[in-house]
Amino acid sequence: MKLSYRIRSVVSALVLMAIVGSVATEVAAKPVVKSKGGSQAPQIFRRQRNSLSNMDFYFTNRGVLFNNSGSAGLNWPRGTAQSYIFGEGLWFATKKIIGGKRRKLCELGYNPNSGAGWYIEGEWNGNAVVGDYKSFVSSRYLDDGKWGGGTPDPNTEPWPLWDTAVSKTLNKNYYFGDFISNTTERTSITLSNGRKTIPAMLSQEDIVNQYTDADISQNPEYKPNSGYPFYLNITEVIYSWSFGRYRDMIFIRHKVRNASNDTLYECYMAPAFDPDLGEGGNAAANDHNRYVDYADSTITKRLLKGTCFERDPRRLNMALQYSEPERGKEYGVIGFAFLESPAVSQTDGEARDLSDSESVGGYDPSNPDRIKQLGLATFKKWQIQNDPPTSDLRYDFLSDGSLDGDNANGLDVRLLFSTGPFTLPPLKTVETVVGIAIAQASTTDRATNIDSLFKLMAFA
Repeated sequence: MKLSYRIRSVVSALVLMAIVGSVATEVAAKPVVKSKGGSQAPQIFRRQRNSLSNMDFYFTNRGVLFNNSGSAGLNWPRGTAQSYIFGEGLWFATKKIIGGKRRKLCELGYNPNSGAGWYIEGEWNGNAVVGDYKSFVSSRYLDDGKWGGGTPDPNTEPWPLWDTAVSKTLNKNYYFGDFISNTTERTSITLSNGRKTIPAMLSQEDIVNQYTDADISQNPEYKPNSGYPFYLNITEVIYSWSFGRYRDMIFIRHKVRNASNDTLYECYMAPAFDPDLGEGGNAAANDHNRYVDYADSTITKRLLKGTCFERDPRRLNMALQYSEPERGKEYGVIGFAFLESPAVSQTDGEARDLSDSESVGGYDPSNPDRIKQLGLATFKKWQIQNDPPTSDLRYDFLSDGSLDGDNANGLDVRLLFSTGPFTLPPLKTVETVVGIAIAQASTTDRATNIDSLFKLMAFA
């Protein structure tokens, strides 16, 4: 059996194409250096590089994405030195009851000040962190979920995500498969309805990472009885393609499970990015970013007629970042958007599993009286000198509801998308999907590039 590429869109119907490509990875373990300041010690982990998509990026198995040691780790288009993102990771904020009071806490999957994060590969099973989990890359696997061989890769375990549901349909109603912890159970079985389980591979190259916050040695702010860790198990999946409009976008899904015995109250989760647009030197200091709001209706009314975004650009849940001209030419524009956010009960504030129609009472996004997707709550941009230094300040950072506009002058700015609040009881899950797209239709006209980005994000 040969390796085959899965060319399924996670946002629409199957896309049928025949693709032939090569697999290339970066397998050497390297430290994340403190090139941007900060006091947290560098981490050692397995950093790899994707092999498809026009976005050329690095990933790790413990929560840090798009970081290539001391330099940006997401370039576009593939094969160039045009950088767009220096690093990314998930921030999770909550209130835990400590000493009879709710205390504000926040964990960092990626600290843009130091380049390090607080997570480690594996899962918390109630007693210990288990599993020597590596990154799983679908283009290295066969259709039956077995490793295909031929690529230098110490991870030869079976594919971890499987379509195991009796009453759900893969790639519909937000169901993208289930993570199977026991490697011996990662095989096809017959379900009660007679259907056989299959590996859940949805794009041309799915990348799966499983990590947890349960190892306190990764948390520089840990103190006994401080509320840390939260005991979160996080399944991270990146979906990517190499053809058509899909090649200029990727989707990042974070599915977070509360593996503790504590209820987590008033939670916010936020994919946090450190975009750096430019080619080396001080180019990153020339950037602008902003939230997309009503002022952009002049664009959506012209480009997105007949869509739900035409009169209300905020429904894109989107922000964009662009650079001042680089070497006398207009640079590409990068966009970020929430494609899925937590669904919350309107009666008790608890998160509900969108893929479980019984749990959400037959979720209907056009009539969210009982269950409502939260969408974007806060959009923040900031410079390194304004990093929130404490947990309570980070919590406020994610929860204050601000939607930052464009900075007047070019700066080296970070950004995050926060969604919340929600309550996460023990053993329950919540997830987000963020879409990232890059467009450059012109080297002379920034407005043309922004127009192209809007059309691409609306397509996503």
